[in-house]
Order: sequence, then C-alpha cells, then structure tokens
Amino acid sequence: MQKREKNMIAKTDKAAFEQGPAPGQHKIRPQKNDTGFFGSLRFRYGLILAAFLALGAYFLWQEHEAHIIGYLPLILVLVFCGGMHFFMHGAHGGHGGGHGEDKE
Repeated sequence: MQKREKNMIAKTDKAAFEQGPAPGQHKIRPQKNDTGFFGSLRFRYGLILAAFLALGAYFLWQEHEAHIIGYLPLILVLVFCGGMHFFMHGAHGGHGGGHGEDKE
C-alpha cells in the first residue's frame, strides 16, 4: 500500500470516529478495570520497594548500630547547624544581605 493511500484511510477513519455512531447505533464505551490507586500496578511495585528498603534499613541498623550511636551527637549538631543556616537566612535576605546602609 502506498503512503498516500494510508493517509487517506487514516483521514476517513478519523472523520468517521469524530462523527460518532450512525443513527440507531449505540456508542460502545470501553470498560475500565481501574480499581483506583491501591489496585494499580504502580502501588504494588512501590509497596514491594518499601518492604525491601525497610528490610535493608533493619539489617543496616543491626550491623552498624554501635557506630551510629557513637557518632549521634556529631550528627545531631551538624543537622541542627544546617537546619539553622537553611531556615534562618530568610530573616536578613540571604548571604551578603548586610545589616548596615550602603556606603557610597
């Protein structure tokens, strides 16, 4: 079949689809097997991924518990300082905001 014939067939099929069903015929609606988000395949894969990540976190904690607890004070101080830096810069306009007036 030539390219021109294919284009003409595609155009006539599209025109027939846009016109809708012929008089006396009912429009056939596709049935949805959609059971919502919790029935979707994406949710199942996400649930499996979450289970594997939880299992990995458990074994990681079991193997390195002493190291993590030993460094916990340092980790908390670094997280606190980072949080203060991130959240407190809004008060004076970010880096280089300066509290004094411009000197010209």
